[in-house]
Amino acid sequence: MPSAPRALALAAALLALAPGAGADPSLPGGEAPRDWVVLPALGYSSDTGWMGGGLLMRLHGCRKRALGADSVPNGCRRSQAALALLYSERRQLLVALSGDTNWGEGRQHLLWKLAWRRFPSTFYGIGREAALEESYTPRSLELELSALRRFGAGWEFGLAAVARRQRLETASLEPGGLLAGGALLGSAPLASIGLGPRLLLDRRDEAWQPRRGVYLSAGATWYRRALGGDHDGERGGLDARAYRELGAGLVLAGQLSLHAVYGEIPFDALPALGGEEHLRGYPGGRFRDRSRLLAQLELRRPALWGRFGVALFAGAGDVAPAPGRLAPARAHLAAGAGLRYRLDPESGLSLRADFGRGEAGESGVAITIGEAF
Repeated sequence: MPSAPRALALAAALLALAPGAGADPSLPGGEAPRDWVVLPALGYSSDTGWMGGGLLMRLHGCRKRALGADSVPNGCRRSQAALALLYSERRQLLVALSGDTNWGEGRQHLLWKLAWRRFPSTFYGIGREAALEESYTPRSLELELSALRRFGAGWEFGLAAVARRQRLETASLEPGGLLAGGALLGSAPLASIGLGPRLLLDRRDEAWQPRRGVYLSAGATWYRRALGGDHDGERGGLDARAYRELGAGLVLAGQLSLHAVYGEIPFDALPALGGEEHLRGYPGGRFRDRSRLLAQLELRRPALWGRFGVALFAGAGDVAPAPGRLAPARAHLAAGAGLRYRLDPESGLSLRADFGRGEAGESGVAITIGEAF
């Protein structure tokens, strides 16, 4: 596993691959908002090894037409569609087409994603003290849709639908293991189809690199055989984030989330800790169970020198068979530091290189696009 200095050196080396991002339109001599963004997706994580690919994004809407003006009005969110392709040295492949569409003067909002992935992974077991290490390779096709309507200052409410069909490659399973034995739901081919309500509050000043504001996402999904799936179960969760400018270019970001599942839920869909977003410092899915509590804080300096920025982060999380059995006093802890490079001054999209350290000598490195939260 690369050391922290090596991870940060890699991030610096990747800057040579970043395309010209155009000037920030808020600055003197800035350019008009662009309709196309093309970015390389090259990086590293402890779970995937080296990764390569690309991101093609199309942005549209929210342009003033009067008097030939071409700036983005305050408070108007541009619609976007993106095609992403990623391939890792572990032969992990992801192809995803996603979109964020706004219409009706911003009152109607549609989020959508279609993705196919082949992603060799590791199953560490279930529970707070999980200690297994079984390799497996799932192939999945996933569709997610959220149709929302804005009804207040930043509030949105609507219906979300999810569908996923997945199977594990038999040759990837360890003989005699839990997954090879078919003891867990999801170790055999499975279709999951669910519907449920979703509530959003988004009062951030930016989506990719917020400096102030709040974000709240709450929802529930009911998976049912009656909808065409292979199991009955429920999943619910709450994710709250806040951002505050402290002065001297510093930003304090915080996240608190709680998720729980009930009924029949595939093993790899159980709430988990670890990876590039949920408690950096542990491999992805290091701890999972039927409920999860996660808290994270991050101190950011987005513009330390030119497009370079830095961050310090810390987090704590716990998993348990039920929300009432979560024990913050026994939470797993992690902390670390990272380097940022703003790829696109207009949108705030940044390249992130993080090194996190967990307990018992565990650690994780991630070089990717976008903040963890």
